[in-house]
This record gives sequence, structure tokens and C-alpha cells, in this order.
Amino acid sequence: MYQQTILDSLAPIFGPDITWEQLSGLSHEDISTAFSGHYGLEEGDLVPSMFQTIAPEMLNAAMYKTYSPEVQATQQSLLPSLYKNLGGEGARQSSGGFAGSGGYKRRQDEARDVYGASMVDTLTKVRGQQTQGISNIQKLISDWHESAQNITYG
Repeated sequence: MYQQTILDSLAPIFGPDITWEQLSGLSHEDISTAFSGHYGLEEGDLVPSMFQTIAPEMLNAAMYKTYSPEVQATQQSLLPSLYKNLGGEGARQSSGGFAGSGGYKRRQDEARDVYGASMVDTLTKVRGQQTQGISNIQKLISDWHESAQNITYG
């Protein structure tokens, strides 16, 4: 979603076919030339060194797949405990007879709560890191616009 918004904002400048992966391949000169054209400036009005490029690491920080292994690792570390409490020996012991049925239900609920809370914490952390990565790219692009506008409008 956010990635597409960034690409949509850059399409009028770099063309409609710009892709996420291409952003890290833009040189200082590419950025300078594209923004000169977008703002109607003469070649040489914008100095290429005015524009910081987007490093591949910046793109990676804005992509969910970068954090997917962390989410999977958390999930995998929680599964044995979840299985044990939902269907393992501990669950069978707590379900002994009529009196135990409440204990089994409570044990299931607690297991789900622990699993759910841990996954929510991990997903919240990951989403925060990804959002920060996207914000860094948006800030950089805003700086490009600001540099070009300062020359254009004085």
C-alpha cells in the first residue's frame, strides 16, 4: 500500500513504469535530470550532488519481507508451547472428567492469550520498523522536491 503510494507520487517525474526495485538504482544524475524536467528547469540548474540517492537498505527497511523471518521465528518458537497446552499431555491432564473440563477451557484460553499477545507484540514491532523505513524514503523524496522547488521558486 505505502510502496504503491510512493511509486504513484514518482510516476509523473520518472514515468509510469517506475518500480520499487528501480528506486535504489537511481543515480544523483537521474534524480537531478528528472526533477529538472518536472519543474521546468534548465539542465544544470539542479546540481546532482543536491540529491541523496535511495540505498538498497532503505528499500529493504520498507518491505515486509525483510521482517518476515522474524515473524516466522517468533511463531515457530511459540508453537511447541501452544501445541502442548492445546492438545498435549498437559491438556489431557487438565481435562480429566467433568470437574476438569473448566480447567481445560481455561488452559486453552491462557495458551491462546500468550500466543496471541506474543504475536501481536512481534507484528506491532515489525510494522513500526517497516513504517519507519517507508517514512525515511518519503522524507528523502520530499527533500528532492524541496531542493528543486527552492531553485524553481527562489
